[in-house]
Amino acid sequence: MLSWLGRALGAARADHGRVWMLVCALFGSGALLLFAVGEPGRWTLQRDALEPWRLFSAALWHWNALHLAGNLAALAVLALLGRRAALPLRAAAAWLLAWPMTQALLLLHPALPEFGGLSGVVHAGVLIAGLHLLRRQRVLGLLLLAGLMGKLLVEQPWGPLLRPNDWWGGASLPLAHATGVLSGLIAAGLLRRRTRR
Repeated sequence: MLSWLGRALGAARADHGRVWMLVCALFGSGALLLFAVGEPGRWTLQRDALEPWRLFSAALWHWNALHLAGNLAALAVLALLGRRAALPLRAAAAWLLAWPMTQALLLLHPALPEFGGLSGVVHAGVLIAGLHLLRRQRVLGLLLLAGLMGKLLVEQPWGPLLRPNDWWGGASLPLAHATGVLSGLIAAGLLRRRTRR
């Protein structure tokens, strides 16, 4: 039993991006499942319904097929990036930690509307991937992080809370992208500190 556990831990440490891809698959399959189930009132983040599981389910809920398709496409790109860059187990663990934290930070805004969607969690993943790439592929990591910061500056998450989004026929919440980046930074920092200890 102990030898099996040792082999499993050794494989996880040298997973070469496989765990990262599993996290992408978890997010994608969860989003597809909730889209098939429906009932947004049960899954979305709402100020008057503070069940803890909504911190997870809200990210998986999408308002329409275009909203879902956009985030699934972003997950596919992140999965390929994680595999090619061989992102370590620690990166995948940080992304999982950032998942509920992204929604929890949104609750700090007093006027938060009903929220659902993976875009904040995707932004957390981009930040975590960029930070890990800085150590091994500095130019790619810098480009990824610069693009992410530029996107946030253009979106101005400190401005109006909801922005019309003609692409998927609804409104976007740039603040969710900012809380995703912040939660990714916090999660990566926490796990890096723990690893050093």
